[in-house]
Amino acid sequence: MRTCPSCLRVARDDARFCEACGAEISSTEEVPTAAIPPRRARSGDTRFLPGAMLCGRYRIVAPLGRGGMGEVYRADDIKLGQTVALKFLPGPLDHDSERLELLLGEVRLARQVSHPNICRVWDVGDAEGLHFIAMEYVDGEDLSSLLRRIGRLPEDRAVQVARELCAGLAAVHDQGLLHRDLKPSNVMLDGRGRVRITDFGLAALAESIDGADSRSGTPAYMAPEQRAGKPGVRSDVYSLGLILYEIFTGHGAFEGADRSKLRPDSQPSSPSEHVPSINPIIERAVLRCLEFDPRARPESALAVARALPGGDPLAVALAAGETPSPEMVAAAGGVGGLHPWIAVAVTALVIAGVIGLLAVSDRRGMPFRPADKPFAALRDRASELARAVGAATESDDLGDGYEWPAASEPNAGAVDSHPFYWYRRSPAALHEVWEERRSPFAIPALEVRGESAQRWSLDGRLIEFRRIPAARESTSTTAADYGPFFVAAGLAGEPRHPATARNLPLVPVTSDSAWTVHGEGGTTTVEAASNRGIVTFFAVGPPYVLRPVRRSDLAGSTIFSMVLILLFLGSLVLARRNLRAGRADARGAVRIVVAIFTLGGSAFVILRDPSIRMMGFLTMYSFGVGLFWATFTGSCYLALEPFVRRKHPGWLASWNRLLDGQWLDPLVGRDVLIGTLGGVVMGLIGETLGMLERRSIDIHADIQAAAVGGWTALGFDLRGLVNGIQIALLLALVLVVLQNGIRSDRWGWAAWLVLASLSLAQTSLATYWSAAILEAIVFAVILSRSGLTGAAVASWTFAMFNEECQTLHLGAWYANVTLATILAIALLVVWGFAAATRGTRGVRAATDA
Repeated sequence: MRTCPSCLRVARDDARFCEACGAEISSTEEVPTAAIPPRRARSGDTRFLPGAMLCGRYRIVAPLGRGGMGEVYRADDIKLGQTVALKFLPGPLDHDSERLELLLGEVRLARQVSHPNICRVWDVGDAEGLHFIAMEYVDGEDLSSLLRRIGRLPEDRAVQVARELCAGLAAVHDQGLLHRDLKPSNVMLDGRGRVRITDFGLAALAESIDGADSRSGTPAYMAPEQRAGKPGVRSDVYSLGLILYEIFTGHGAFEGADRSKLRPDSQPSSPSEHVPSINPIIERAVLRCLEFDPRARPESALAVARALPGGDPLAVALAAGETPSPEMVAAAGGVGGLHPWIAVAVTALVIAGVIGLLAVSDRRGMPFRPADKPFAALRDRASELARAVGAATESDDLGDGYEWPAASEPNAGAVDSHPFYWYRRSPAALHEVWEERRSPFAIPALEVRGESAQRWSLDGRLIEFRRIPAARESTSTTAADYGPFFVAAGLAGEPRHPATARNLPLVPVTSDSAWTVHGEGGTTTVEAASNRGIVTFFAVGPPYVLRPVRRSDLAGSTIFSMVLILLFLGSLVLARRNLRAGRADARGAVRIVVAIFTLGGSAFVILRDPSIRMMGFLTMYSFGVGLFWATFTGSCYLALEPFVRRKHPGWLASWNRLLDGQWLDPLVGRDVLIGTLGGVVMGLIGETLGMLERRSIDIHADIQAAAVGGWTALGFDLRGLVNGIQIALLLALVLVVLQNGIRSDRWGWAAWLVLASLSLAQTSLATYWSAAILEAIVFAVILSRSGLTGAAVASWTFAMFNEECQTLHLGAWYANVTLATILAIALLVVWGFAAATRGTRGVRAATDA
């Protein structure tokens, strides 16, 4: 194939002169390459003749052009059999150390950017003292030449070129670089019409630009602040706007004007003056790029692409095999929002679902009994008894709360299965254990002299009393006085008969007694014990006993811990790899870690009981656990989020906007509102099936403690938020891993459904397989429809409602949990409704304009 050495047009094999420019054509195949030296053999404009060999590898084909930063030649890479472009410094500057450093700097910076709309740079070479860059050869025409030849591009084609130009410039900015010399002659259109940004001779790291170098560039395409020595990302956006102006109009934005003398209030002529039929949306987007004040311009090239009509830069990036950046994903999510009437309908469904869920939970959960005493009344009765029998002093530490005997306890059938109030006093600081199915009443055991513990029924009757006498307490050989305890138990006037004591706890005992009491409620066994005249034990019915820790429990806990550690280490390795490759969303991960630690650690520890738990070892333990889970979640996010962003970028659109602080973004509001509805539906499924199948009640220990007060309940709701975020993140990430590993989206969903059902069944004590499968399906719909934001909100809502301590009787002792949950749901609904409908108004306004 013969080409013209002047204009590079393809010519006929038998032609001597180019039909386009008239230059003489000679076949490079006819020239013996060994006979042609690398430097030019005759005077003229070109440094090398066609056929010249450089470094024994590159054969010159023809000159491509020259500019202030160097000369460019087309060449054949004999070793790889590819066509490349070689860029040399201008002749007089071959040995200029400053220009040579610029050439090498161009290679270093350009190699950091890999994108389909960027001309790739291969290497740097030296041919007899002449340094050159070997770069990708773009078989096409630069934009400047094309516009001179045809005037302007058709609007559809111009929009496509503009979007590709924005995508390439965004890739440059993602690496922290500024191009600083963006102009039509540095934009190529290859043989397929694809945009390629070239010439990084003036590119530099944004934070390293200072001094006279800050004013480098082509004056006709420099932003005002760049001429003043203060370039930035929006300086490149300004240059981009000048190029777009020429693409859509065929004219310069400031034709005939000396741009160095433009005043701040100077404005370019409207594109519609040159092209009356131009789309107003395009005109507004271009003119925004050309605002004199950088703060009034779009914040990024992606924002410019989003402002253009039609198209999808995210789809362009995915089609090119690229992992889109979090900013691109956020920008590509669209306006979002809901029509006000749709938002009203969703809100009404949420309200109806909450009422129905509370009603069903009432039927499955604890019946509200008017005789039950409020928390403060129970505390007063317990304190009064402690003072009356000398079991407390003003300096003693106090701990109290509610507890529900777990169904798995061995003596659950023997003890009262209703929740009870517990009360502990100790001269030492109380460090309570808040594990599932463990009792703050009995754990830790009474060990300190002067320590006592009490159990009361919710209607204010004493059930059990334990004490270790203080060293200073006087002892007596007289019989112990059990009268105050029978009065507190409501058995003072009931007939009783002696019996044999059979169940004595580990307290000091020198004398024990037992009675059979016959009352209105039936026959009851009362056991009591004393130590030298001081009552140390009194129980109505069997005393409270915890089952010992079994080996199977220890084995299961060990296996779980080992798996968790392995997952943590694996996520750290993958997270490090993604960080080094520049794929990880480091900023988002930091914000997630801070949020989870703050809400799940600090807020939970402070709110659940400020009077006791902000002290000593328990506080450090709680903060340590919160820090671990926050770090674990952050490492998983860094490890797997890039896979989600590449596989399902739409799931992260509102999520990335939320992490960026756009709380009132319409898309965020829509997903929050839909996620709230999804969580209510998931909770309603579990409660309804539980009622129909008559499942036994099992209460989470944390919810029992949350009934103590409003702030405590709010603290547990905040921890539910953390659990919701973690569950949503892990389930979404696991889905993408399964789809990539199985290499099938359909079978990946099927495998995920099994794992998600198992996860929901295990993490929610009131849930079981028949409900967990349906809940997982609802979760999958929310994830597909509203992305990670909707899934996280649904998980949080589900976690708050998925307890039996929910009721329509707001006067019940455990209603604080319901009140805190209703408050949280109300805030979610108000937030989602306001943001989603705000977006609808914005869409209508833009359409009307």
